Amino acid sequence: MFELFDQADLDDQNQVVIALAVFFHDIVYDAKRNDNELMSIEVFKQFAADISLEQQLLDRVGLFIAATIAHAVPAQARSHHLTLFLDFDLAILGMPPETYDEYAQQIRQEYIHFPDDAYASGRAAVLSKFSGRDTLFFHKSMQERFEAQARENVVREIRALTKGSSDPAM
Repeated sequence: MFELFDQADLDDQNQVVIALAVFFHDIVYDAKRNDNELMSIEVFKQFAADISLEQQLLDRVGLFIAATIAHAVPAQARSHHLTLFLDFDLAILGMPPETYDEYAQQIRQEYIHFPDDAYASGRAAVLSKFSGRDTLFFHKSMQERFEAQARENVVREIRALTKGSSDPAM
């Protein structure tokens, strides 16, 4: 995500917001929990209080992190920078197949506490939500760069999961 962040043309204020959101959005990550994003927001709020960040900045970063829960943007909160941050978060889906396959294997290891059939069903459902969208990415530049490969990767992994294998390379 930081590589994409470094390539983005951002003003100073939005650089700070996106950098903090990238850093903190998965600061709490426990595959056995379902409140990681909310807990990450709490860690960020404590950090923000410790260094006396402005409330407006705290609110924006919290909104960005919360948006990763469903990778959807409420209409009243839609902004170029929020959607760009969400595109950064999904860019892994559009990586070359070997990189994506390694990522998919890492995800399986994170959720190793689930039996294969439960994992395959849950992961396929998550990926199907993404593949059911008109576009995976909000920004045209991100669509041009990642959309086609992301769709191939996601479809391939869903196929592998529904065939009884959690290895997308199979």
